[in-house]
Amino acid sequence: MPKVLVVDDQPELLEMMTVGLELAGYQVCTAADGPAALLAAAQSGPDLVILDFNMPGLSGACLCASLQQIAGQAPILLISGMATAEEIHASLQAGAQEYLRKPFELVQLLDRVDVLINQL
Repeated sequence: MPKVLVVDDQPELLEMMTVGLELAGYQVCTAADGPAALLAAAQSGPDLVILDFNMPGLSGACLCASLQQIAGQAPILLISGMATAEEIHASLQAGAQEYLRKPFELVQLLDRVDVLINQL
């Protein structure tokens, strides 16, 4: 069962993604800020990271680069509703593979997760 680390500071969205991913057959661990995400990645060894761009603790680009070092080849799916084009570009340059704009439907998230997991 693939492991997915979901990082978001919005509790309702974090819960929605967690439940949806678990129902789709993924093992899920979560974090609500940058430092917790780095710790969770080191402990769980995720196969995929879903990362909110705007969170307390670390910027999306910094967190992408740090997660790449910790999680190795795990793809990063960046999610945000407020990131600028420059911020998205910087995060993609720092290691994120995909971007999904908030708000999104759960089926859109699951489609992107499936594609990224199947590329491993």
